[in-house]
Amino acid sequence: CDATLARAGIESRVLKGPAVARRFYDDPSLRSFGDGDILVRGSDIDATIESLAPAGFVRRFQAPSRSFDRRFVKAVSLVGEGRLELDVHRALTPGVFGVLFDVDEIFRTAPDSVEIGDRSLRCLTPELAFVHACAHAALGDPEPRFGSLRDVAEIARRPLDEERVRELLGRFRAEIVAQR
Repeated sequence: CDATLARAGIESRVLKGPAVARRFYDDPSLRSFGDGDILVRGSDIDATIESLAPAGFVRRFQAPSRSFDRRFVKAVSLVGEGRLELDVHRALTPGVFGVLFDVDEIFRTAPDSVEIGDRSLRCLTPELAFVHACAHAALGDPEPRFGSLRDVAEIARRPLDEERVRELLGRFRAEIVAQR
């Protein structure tokens, strides 16, 4: 996917699952995941879906209108060969925090990278990964999932620039998310 998107001029970041497992868990096999997740700019979501279609990825559900994805969804679920699932995110969280977590700012931040297989993929910095893990744990489900909570704990065990974390939470007006 990464090379396909790069050829189309679409910048992306790998989120959650393998990116968190490979970077923050002592044993990546302890982090389960059922799909892949990438973040793209909202303005690139339609082009992302179109670019991945030749690789066999199709939408799980059709959008009610052409501009719906760019304007409203957190992510579009795609299914590829072998029932491989890929969630293409245009926001990190649902609801109001999906607007407050400024994706353009995230893309202005130099990415980190993670080795998955024989590929080096762009991902969130540790501080952004921590803020995202907090948001996913606090906002992803009515009752936080154990795996989401563990991601927060595993990332927090690693060296983080605490001032940068506070700055991001303040900028995204998401202190309450981390408190939860």
